[in-house]
Amino acid sequence: MQTKKQLPAGRFVFAEEKDFPQIKALWQEAFNDEDEYVDGYLSEYYNDRRIFLFKSGDEVVSMASLFLVELDDKPAIYIYALATKNEYKSRGIARKILDIIQMIFECKLILQPEKNGVEKFYEKIGFSSLDSDRLYSVCEKFNITDMTLGRFDGYERAYRKPSVNDIKFSELDAESIDNTISFFNLRKNKACESTPLCLYLYRHIYTPLYCVFNDACFVLYKYNGKIVGATLPYCDENMLVENFKIQEKYFNEILKINHKIYSCNCEGFEALKSSGVLDNYDAEEHPIFKDYLYDGESMRTLSGKKLSKKRNLIHQFEKNYEGRWEYSALTFDDKNETLEFVEKWYKDYPNKEDKFLIGEHKGLVDVISHKEMYDFFKFGAIRINGEIKAISVGSLNKLDNVAIIDVEKADPNINGLYQIINREFLLHEFPKVDIVNREDDVGEENLRKAKMSYNPIGFELKYNMTQK
Repeated sequence: MQTKKQLPAGRFVFAEEKDFPQIKALWQEAFNDEDEYVDGYLSEYYNDRRIFLFKSGDEVVSMASLFLVELDDKPAIYIYALATKNEYKSRGIARKILDIIQMIFECKLILQPEKNGVEKFYEKIGFSSLDSDRLYSVCEKFNITDMTLGRFDGYERAYRKPSVNDIKFSELDAESIDNTISFFNLRKNKACESTPLCLYLYRHIYTPLYCVFNDACFVLYKYNGKIVGATLPYCDENMLVENFKIQEKYFNEILKINHKIYSCNCEGFEALKSSGVLDNYDAEEHPIFKDYLYDGESMRTLSGKKLSKKRNLIHQFEKNYEGRWEYSALTFDDKNETLEFVEKWYKDYPNKEDKFLIGEHKGLVDVISHKEMYDFFKFGAIRINGEIKAISVGSLNKLDNVAIIDVEKADPNINGLYQIINREFLLHEFPKVDIVNREDDVGEENLRKAKMSYNPIGFELKYNMTQK
């Protein structure tokens, strides 16, 4: 049950025509207007005006109409027909929808409430009286006098830029995982970056910096000593637009550079796009960084004709090493043995000079060497004759019930070993996940073939977005 003043899970978006039936129902619940008026308004103003919504799933919870006007020769937004469903009132939604509108357009808000006691609400959230003559002159100039109640006082609220001077970033280290991990599963995100393990694992390539601010975790990427971009803020979906604008302000006002987002997951991209905050951004899909997604049950059982080769390799391995192999979860007590295996794996890898591989190696050593990591992430190994021959490290995205497999290393000379660690790690550590994310292929053809051979059910697309 929702508690008072708590926003339901949802997001802020501009209306589409498919929302009209719900908008009309909410409008009539709030204002009791006739069908003819509401239908006429939607027909006349939808194309050249904007209707802004707060939606919980597919349900329209709150709405506001926006008229682009000017007050004192400066841009302003005239708010009309602000309404929230009765069962969702007293949760701060109306205030939040006005805050988000003002953040997106960065200008003053004006409105004229009905004289039924709601004036105190607007005064409480920062509005002050707007003289009736000034208000009416705006409405006459922009041909919206039929939206007003006549020559009565209205309200205005100045735009105040979000304060970013107090935001301080620190390097993401092992001790900071405990401070940040709770923010990573608050909004839909099936990408490998939906848990902090991926960021930490590759922190020697792009140094991630983090800050907890405004009920969100902000993460920047630092490369060669300079901030080059950021992730989407990790926060509730209904706070995403607000925190995106705060991050934008930090880039523009503190760093003095254009805002840039790397590897934005597709759900976050669609949420921002529908809210209008990406109107001033160039967005490009980044195909080589799309994550491979697999059905959890199929990966645990390897059932079906398409995975028969994987099953055959496992059967061969089980026959060759019958009674000599076992799966075991790794703990911090296994650190030294695990590190010995990792060092040997990287030493024997043919392309040891690859910068990405060197960075991954350092990150994996850090992950294995810190006791805190074992509290949050899963570690598993295949032992043959008691000796570690393969390891895997992963993490759970609880919101989407996705297992993120960030590390999988095996002795390449043992047939079926990669297939067995893949299966056993999921069976023991992620027995109930719906989806398995095995990261991207970074554009490598052999890696692409290997990932495709497991028959993915889809991909988590990534976007790079740059402020114009």
